[in-house]
Order: sequence, then structure tokens, then C-alpha cells
Amino acid sequence: MQRVHEQRRSPRIRLNDTLRVAWVDAGGNYFHCQAPCVDAAKGGLRIIVKDRMDPLSYVNVQADRYGLIASARVRHAIQRGLKYHVGLEFNPGSRWEALPKPCPDPAC
Repeated sequence: MQRVHEQRRSPRIRLNDTLRVAWVDAGGNYFHCQAPCVDAAKGGLRIIVKDRMDPLSYVNVQADRYGLIASARVRHAIQRGLKYHVGLEFNPGSRWEALPKPCPDPAC
């Protein structure tokens, strides 16, 4: 099987942590939740949420543990079962100061 060329600007690391996220949907409804973060890169991250996020929506992300308070844009939201796997791209000026350490457990 041929390996697909990686198109990301920076490598992703596995991250097994929870972040606080908040957003407003197209109807003006405000949402906030604790969202598991699956992986992270300098320019964004992937989270899992129960409520749908519209692509191109703006999301506020906070992770006190890592000193992250960022604004991001939804790049994609893929429904898997009853939840959505959401890819977020940080807006200009919002970046990790230092990427978190990868999750040491391979089951993450």
C-alpha cells in the first residue's frame, strides 16, 4: 500500500487531554463544552464534540495546562457515530507557545 503524502505544515502529536471550547452556530446559539483533544500541531488541533460545528465557524479554545487561549476556525467536522471529529486551524496570532509533550501511552 502506498503511503499518502503528508500535507500538513507541521507534524501532529497525539494528545490525550480535555480543552474548553466555545462557539456560536449559524443560528446565533452559544455552545460551550469540555472537548477531548485527539491530536495537536503548531497550527491547530483535532477535538471531539457532541454538537455539530459548521465549517468556517470561529471557536475559542482554552487549555490552562498548556497556557493556550486561542481563536480558531473549523476546517472540517466529520460525524462519527453520535459525535463530531472537528479539525481546528488557529487564527493568525494564535499558536501554541510550545507544543505539549506527546501522550506516552500508545493507546491514546
